[in-house]
Amino acid sequence: MITTVTLNAAIDRTYYMDRFSINKVNRTKRIISEPGGKGINVSKILKILNINTVSTGFLGGLNGQLIKRLADEKGIHSDFAMIEGESRICLNIIDEYTNQTEILELGPTILEREWIGFKRKLLELANKSTYVILSGSLPKGLLTTAYQELIELVQQNGPRAIVDTSGQPLKEALKAKPFMIKPNIDELSEITNRPLQTDDEIMNALIELSHTGVSVVAVSRGSDGAMAAYDNCIYTISIPKLSVVNPVGSGDAFVAGLVSGFYDGESFEKSLIRASAAGTANALQEKAGDLSLEDLNSLEKQMSVNQFSFTK
Repeated sequence: MITTVTLNAAIDRTYYMDRFSINKVNRTKRIISEPGGKGINVSKILKILNINTVSTGFLGGLNGQLIKRLADEKGIHSDFAMIEGESRICLNIIDEYTNQTEILELGPTILEREWIGFKRKLLELANKSTYVILSGSLPKGLLTTAYQELIELVQQNGPRAIVDTSGQPLKEALKAKPFMIKPNIDELSEITNRPLQTDDEIMNALIELSHTGVSVVAVSRGSDGAMAAYDNCIYTISIPKLSVVNPVGSGDAFVAGLVSGFYDGESFEKSLIRASAAGTANALQEKAGDLSLEDLNSLEKQMSVNQFSFTK
């Protein structure tokens, strides 16, 4: 089983309009509402790939009820901890010029007793899981060490923890030596405390992080593809140039694709191809955490991986 954790779940609401203008009245053409938060997006993609998950985290208020209902409608099994606060709404505004603006609410404040109760719930789920994927921002009320705590809780019982977050929470998470992290370039620069502009600089950063005890360090690079460090090797992959519809959730699709490869027993190279194809296929859809299997299969055939070794 795979468990996904979304501590700051959301209703992902996308507004499509002809033009988004500041200081003017804007009218939408269409609205799409989805259960959101990075971990939920991972579960949505894994469901499409015929891998069932249990999605957990915190839900609260009327927004939380809607997130749960939308997830149920997609066939995603969930076991969320209910809280007193109100779950957030995240807005994505897309206009005819493919300009994209995101407005992300902070979310609820988690009480100490709610945090303690959630850790008990996650321990029960982890005992039944092969992988536990922890994704997204931390809600108010939690310390920056929250993911570090959860990684230690999960991995002492056998499952492999995978983390996709940023900033200080990611820096703290590294201390617990998760099986895998998946930063983007900006996040990778932040945790290595230096700008990363060239391929060599990115590769050196991946090698540096692999020396900390993290087995897989994969960095998504948007239209430039991806790089990863695993088992004393660097892997690079390029992706075809396509017209992007909505890039939100592509990083989550990348994580889902990579983990699905691990889960199915594929080689790392094939898993990385699936991950990159999934991230790209997601960007061709209107909804975050969605893809067409036809697109996925077509994209996988267009990708190749370069590999070279490095010494520990």
